[in-house]
Amino acid sequence: MNRERALILIVLILLTACTPLSMAQSTNTAPPMQTAKATVFITPSPKPTPMPVTVFSDSLGLNADFSAQLKQEGINSAISGEKGNWTISQVISGWNSDGTPIIEQNTKIVSFSDSDVHNAGYANGILTGVDSQGKTVFWSEEEKAFVRPLGISENIESPNFYPWDKQYLAIESALLNPALNASFSDEEVKNYKGITIASQFDKNTQTSHSFLVPLDNQSIRWALDENGKPVWFTTTAPDGTVYESILTQLLNPVDPSHPKANETEFALASAGEWFNGTSRTDFEKTQINSSTNPSFWQDGLPRIELAENGGWFANDQWGSLGHRPSLDSLLGQPGNNLNGIKLGDYGFNIQNVLGSLNDSNEQYVFMATHNNLIYFQKLLFVLSFATK
Repeated sequence: MNRERALILIVLILLTACTPLSMAQSTNTAPPMQTAKATVFITPSPKPTPMPVTVFSDSLGLNADFSAQLKQEGINSAISGEKGNWTISQVISGWNSDGTPIIEQNTKIVSFSDSDVHNAGYANGILTGVDSQGKTVFWSEEEKAFVRPLGISENIESPNFYPWDKQYLAIESALLNPALNASFSDEEVKNYKGITIASQFDKNTQTSHSFLVPLDNQSIRWALDENGKPVWFTTTAPDGTVYESILTQLLNPVDPSHPKANETEFALASAGEWFNGTSRTDFEKTQINSSTNPSFWQDGLPRIELAENGGWFANDQWGSLGHRPSLDSLLGQPGNNLNGIKLGDYGFNIQNVLGSLNDSNEQYVFMATHNNLIYFQKLLFVLSFATK
């Protein structure tokens, strides 16, 4: 009996302890089968409508090689939009005196065209565009960007500026100018005999130099504008020297046995350090200045000096021309050297040839090749003058 009463007492104690907890659970927690699932509605943030983007280099009917080249150079990331309503994200519109670019943003372009510039350095031409203001932009293959063409100046005392080691900007701008990039005449093409690189030693001064020699006297000329005048540029070398430069044009056919009038190259040559107005010598005022003697450009020929040893340039017949720069100094500037020009497949470069010339071996002549002359477009040389 006592045993039964003890069991009943234990059960009552357990029930008394559990009842409040069970009640709390029943009032605060829904039965498992009745648990409600909340539905959450997420409204997505509005996304800007992307501007239509075309695979640009494929949209103008360019040849496959040119299209692939432009893509590789990054043109597709520089432009967006649809035909007749393109936007170029950045255009280099000019250059500061320290060589840094001036950038314009989001330039609207209404038309593009493929300009045939008949220049081996730009075998596929140059892609140009016209903006909403009717002004030109072009894709610079060297700069890998859209650029405004450099201005053209006929005034020797007011040349246009380009940054050092960016000679190609003057070349590309000239290529887009039909007057400066004129074809050679039928007679000049017919008489084409090639261009040599000549190296010469002077016994009297024990100095030597190398220069371009057109064999027919008609395959090199001044690049003249529509008024028959040369154009002038300046650039500032890393050592602070300001060089004034002029464009020359060479006939440079792919197949010398079948030359074509539009197969041309340019060479940018320095006519001396830049001085204005009264600082120039009488010779410079009367002969070089195109405004006082325009016939000089029809009667004379340029000669492109490539290299020198021992100061030949200062001792030749034109050495008294006061403001001409030292060719050694000029070619010693960063980004402007002859290391990339090889004479044939024998490993001789121009500097090595000059060093080997002496009293017993006064001259060395090498037939310039197509690839040699393309390289000249990226360098700045010194100019000397010859007559027909």
